[in-house]
Amino acid sequence: MAVIEHPLGGIDPGLAAAKADRAIEEIIDKAINYMPRSSTSTTDPYPAPFVSVTDTLEEVNELFYRNAWCDGLPIIPPTKERVNNMLSGTSYNPDQIIGLIPPRMGVATVEMIAINAVMAGAKPEHLPVIIAAIEAALNPEAELRRWQSTTRPSFITLFVQGPIVKELGIHSRQSALFPGPKPNAVIGRAFNLTTRLLGGVTSPSDEVGTMTTLGLPIYSSCLGENEDDLPEGWTPLRLETGFTLNDSVVSVFGTTLPLLQNDHDSKDGKGVLMSTCDLIGGQLGRAGGEDPGGMVILFGPEHAATIAADGFSMQAVKQFIFENAKTSREKIVRSGLWHLCYEDQPEWIKEEVANGSPMVPQFDGPEQITISIAGGFGKQSLLRVGYKNPPPALVIA
Repeated sequence: MAVIEHPLGGIDPGLAAAKADRAIEEIIDKAINYMPRSSTSTTDPYPAPFVSVTDTLEEVNELFYRNAWCDGLPIIPPTKERVNNMLSGTSYNPDQIIGLIPPRMGVATVEMIAINAVMAGAKPEHLPVIIAAIEAALNPEAELRRWQSTTRPSFITLFVQGPIVKELGIHSRQSALFPGPKPNAVIGRAFNLTTRLLGGVTSPSDEVGTMTTLGLPIYSSCLGENEDDLPEGWTPLRLETGFTLNDSVVSVFGTTLPLLQNDHDSKDGKGVLMSTCDLIGGQLGRAGGEDPGGMVILFGPEHAATIAADGFSMQAVKQFIFENAKTSREKIVRSGLWHLCYEDQPEWIKEEVANGSPMVPQFDGPEQITISIAGGFGKQSLLRVGYKNPPPALVIA
């Protein structure tokens, strides 16, 4: 690995170029001459090694904490009996490899995911959802490496859809993101334990975030789609990606701190959507372009009902937001992100900025906008600013 001295952003271009020049010889040398070294310590990812302890629960937790085998919160010791019981919740073989977790590329076997599920307090029936979430996160479009190694405050939200939401009692209505309901809490925590421990983000010295995310989301962020309150004519999110009403799926949405749309004043759908657009337009950079790009909007049921009552279909909502969510040219050009992501911007956006258009669209097209319903009463919605919106993964029992 070649290391380039931090920072690169916000410094004189000549200084940045000098840092790159100092590293280029090392990069070329490693690219040409690197040879992997064999190691007698290399172990097979299955079965996972066990340690023998006779300590109290408190001492076991202290052992896990000292070795950075947990997230800092108390865990359920993953005994062989508990792990085998957890594995009864899936038809997958325990040695099946789901994928490699970046950035350190730890091997996520089904057994290893089950171990983390035990530690999180999950039940066997939760395991298929956890595995599906890992599969969704490993889709290249999810860019898990980026979310695990950015200096920005970030976390990943699991958005569970389909019959499994009610079958497991995953919370989707009032206070949908409240971590109290056990399925939401333990499924989200098991996902984070698996991705962080296998990805190598196991302690403050490994966590590269400048501030990292405040509070609970870093431990668990999981909710269900509120299908019961979908307005007439609106469809569940999974239908947009080729799944059926009978399918249960999990979407993963990486995000920085979400935006709250707290609109109690708008009396019609256009008013609600304009306040959505104003909130999006207040961001410093663009949501469009290859990097970054994409937004998930979880409308509260009251906002959704007001919008639908004005005749807006889901596609019409996306089109309206695409056409009306704009940011001032001055703000975009002032943003370091614009210069960083310039080459990824579509030509028509570059032309608008170059020609001095006072307001520039936030999105490249309506397809970069994902919308759904979550939460309960109250005139509030939640906007997630992130990168691409990857497809969900099917839950397989």
